[in-house]
This record gives sequence, C-alpha cells and structure tokens, in this order.
Amino acid sequence: MKQPKKITAQHLAVISQIAEAVTQGEAHEALRQTTQARFDKVLTELSRQPALLSGFFAAVELAATAKTAALITTHHMRPAEVTRLVEDRKAEIAAEKEARNAAKKSLTK
Repeated sequence: MKQPKKITAQHLAVISQIAEAVTQGEAHEALRQTTQARFDKVLTELSRQPALLSGFFAAVELAATAKTAALITTHHMRPAEVTRLVEDRKAEIAAEKEARNAAKKSLTK
C-alpha cells in the first residue's frame, strides 16, 4: 500500500475524530461502570440536589420499558414530582412525533 508523502489537514482531522471517538467511548464506559458499581452513592449524591435527583429518575423512567418504569416508580428515593416530569416529557415526545408526521404528510402532497 502506498504511503502518503505528508500528513494533510484531512488526515489530521480523521485522526482527531478517531481519537475523540475512542476517548468518548472510554469515558462513556467509565461512567456506565461507575454508575453501576456505585449506584447507591450516585443516588445519595444526587439527593443533595433535588432537581438533579428528579431529573435522573425521570430520564431513567423514560428510557426504561413500561414494566421496568413501573418498578422504578416504587423506589423510596424517587421524588413525587417525577410523575409530572415524565408526563410532561411524554407529552412533548408525542407532540414532536405528531409534528414530524404532519411534516411528512405535507411533503408527500
């Protein structure tokens, strides 16, 4: 295979993108592992900032299956306001979906 004579700006950009992807992958994995291994401590720290704790529970419930979300709603550290946050976000998601569908229909006419 023929080697390039010099490294171009395009080569540097590709190398930079690869390095960033690897770093982000490693950071993502470290975050996942820490959250899993030290989940109780994560919840304790989040409880010091109620808005963060509520946002965390809402995000987890929204990402979970319906059955798992139902289980999460019974967690003793789950703030009551999470129910409203989840309902509000589900309404936003439904409105966004409806807008996308309306946009698709207008393009096909």
